[in-house]
Amino acid sequence: MIGSQTTGRQTIAAWWNEHLDYRWLIRTLDHHGALRVMKGVVAVGGAVIALITALALVSTAGPTGVWNLVTVFTITFGVAWAAYWALAPWPGERASLILMACADVAITVGCLAESNRLFSALGLMQLVIPGGYLLAT
Repeated sequence: MIGSQTTGRQTIAAWWNEHLDYRWLIRTLDHHGALRVMKGVVAVGGAVIALITALALVSTAGPTGVWNLVTVFTITFGVAWAAYWALAPWPGERASLILMACADVAITVGCLAESNRLFSALGLMQLVIPGGYLLAT
């Protein structure tokens, strides 16, 4: 906004309050036959998260004590995530945001469960999966 009297705060407020048509991307993907592929990619992302977490559970640097239960829950969440995206219809806007928030929490808690902090920090790279989805939609 060169030459404008609009401040950065006003620009961000205008962007934040702007109406967003969530379904436009879904309609476009469906029209071009790519919606099923996109659902598959998101489902595979959940399966990869479950696999990485399962490998962490059985590793020597994996969680100990009560954190094993947390890790099993995270694995279950990853499997349920993959099944949901593979079998259910594309979620609405609210359900989509809830799913992404749950994924972020599950990944973060899974990383906190690790006894090796370096391994835990590397595990945070899994946040790229739900982040990529949010950027795409």
